[in-house]
Amino acid sequence: MKVRLAYIAFLLFLITAQFNAPTFSPKAFALDFSGEVYAKAEVRDAYFCLEPNTQSAVFAIPYTYCVQVLSENGDWYKVKYAEDDGVFRALYGYCLKSKLTLLSKKPAITYLNKTVAVKYSINIPSTSLPVLNEITLNAAYYGSYYQGPTAYSYVYCEGSFGYISGANDDYPLNLNETPTPSENATSTEQPNVKLIVGVCIGVLVAAALLLLFFGNRKKPFNLPFEKF
Repeated sequence: MKVRLAYIAFLLFLITAQFNAPTFSPKAFALDFSGEVYAKAEVRDAYFCLEPNTQSAVFAIPYTYCVQVLSENGDWYKVKYAEDDGVFRALYGYCLKSKLTLLSKKPAITYLNKTVAVKYSINIPSTSLPVLNEITLNAAYYGSYYQGPTAYSYVYCEGSFGYISGANDDYPLNLNETPTPSENATSTEQPNVKLIVGVCIGVLVAAALLLLFFGNRKKPFNLPFEKF
């Protein structure tokens, strides 16, 4: 009897300890690239890199704007920024996963698509001929890049990518999209181990109670029977 009670007390202790313990429920998402996947730069240092390393960073994705996620590479997403449209050209590179937030669908506004004026000045000696002392070209702005305290802008102009002076980050924020886990992300969350263990312990306690109940039932008292 005492042994059974001690056994039940021990099981009750296990239940209490199990449900008071902190819960760790790791969750991961496996992206499904059968459809288009987009992510948003919700920080100002989400750098677009030519290779999956920070040493190859060329500009910061404009804050609140997006990239198209093409695949995964460890801690990195392979991404596309901009489209081949007008003065813009699509750029393919990498962004750290930790700097991007996946979206549930394609945003209404994906890329900033801002242009800036690039001026070229030429000093020519005085002449009676009609001379163009200054030429202004329209360049596609991709993002800002800081080298110490000096700000530059990464642009595409007349068939070449390069930097011009100034950050040019006075653009309107893209606040129309609310970041949520992507519909193209399949949850691989592990089952709740605590719940499973709790159910198993509960079954053991029920079995112990039944054993205690039926084990302590007294056998019926048999009256002496005499055959006449």
